[in-house]
Amino acid sequence: MPEARLEFSDNDLCRRYFAKFARVIAIVQEIAKRAPLGASGGQGLGDLESEIIAQYLARLAGSFAALSMKHLLTGLVHNRLPAKLEIDQADSGFPVFRELLALGDDGKQAQARLAELPDRRTLKGDIIDYLLKHKSMPRDLQFAMSQRVYHEALLERPLFYARNELKLLPLEADQDGVLRYLAYWAVYDSQRNLPNIYLMVLDSSHSAPLASEHDLRRRVVDHLLAQSLSSLKLVTIATGFDQDFPELHPKLIKRIHVGPLYANRFTKHADVIQRLLAEAEDEAGQDWVFCWTVESLFSKASEWAPSGMFGETQKEIYHVDLHDPEAFEAGASAVERAMILPYRPYQRLVEGDFEQLKPIRKYVVGPDGMLLDHV
Repeated sequence: MPEARLEFSDNDLCRRYFAKFARVIAIVQEIAKRAPLGASGGQGLGDLESEIIAQYLARLAGSFAALSMKHLLTGLVHNRLPAKLEIDQADSGFPVFRELLALGDDGKQAQARLAELPDRRTLKGDIIDYLLKHKSMPRDLQFAMSQRVYHEALLERPLFYARNELKLLPLEADQDGVLRYLAYWAVYDSQRNLPNIYLMVLDSSHSAPLASEHDLRRRVVDHLLAQSLSSLKLVTIATGFDQDFPELHPKLIKRIHVGPLYANRFTKHADVIQRLLAEAEDEAGQDWVFCWTVESLFSKASEWAPSGMFGETQKEIYHVDLHDPEAFEAGASAVERAMILPYRPYQRLVEGDFEQLKPIRKYVVGPDGMLLDHV
């Protein structure tokens, strides 16, 4: 089935899209400050996990702010505008994977592109002169300014790209002196057009700290980035890593799917979301739902398995919840879902027949735009 995409050619609609996303991501950032987006499985990550997630959400907000500048004159400048913004209407509500790839490529060329463009002061002066002389909008100059601001944004702060650097942090050793590490990374999943954040806690029985084992670190990074696909179950990722790296033992792996966004005029909703948002069709600011999913897999024990002719190697035994259909499907110990929605759709959810959504943790945005306590 071909992917359902929306290509923006109307400036007002494009502006509304980026404004809605900026608002929603700001709310998600506020939620993430209160507590980690899901259980840590007794691994004691706590504030560190919240800090890491906050970093990625800030990167995501930065990428959307940059893209909003890139596509600022959608529908207004036709002869010089870059490729039109496309979003995945069916599965995510986010820009398609190609947009994030282009963001990375543009970042590599940003310095050279800025050298070709006049500086902001010159452009502002030229815009004012044009307005006074011609009494019309200087679209080409506006476009040049938007592209300058866009390329400056690519250099000024960290952004969320198609693939984001994997980092490996040493944690406090356990009571037996076993070295423990936290690996964390993020990707923009090409299959679902959604940002995915990964965290993995692993123990090392290697004789030397990983910081001094550059080849091993490189192989770990390459392996985990190659396995960062939504289609892979967590237990598949964990057991594959455990097998390929006999001296490294994953104790916890967590995957956070950031999204999807459902919004009238932008996405094609599932039936239950369509019914929920039906009454908010013409009410500004009330016609959206944002979801995220946290999948967690925990090791419940270790065992020694034969290796080679006479050797043994430690293998992890993972807990997959066979009684929870969602957890079983994800190859996970637990799956936690949450959603953010304005007060009007929330009222409809409470009063109506929406049994499928009622088990999901909900964060409600009040009529004043403030985030209420979760329910």
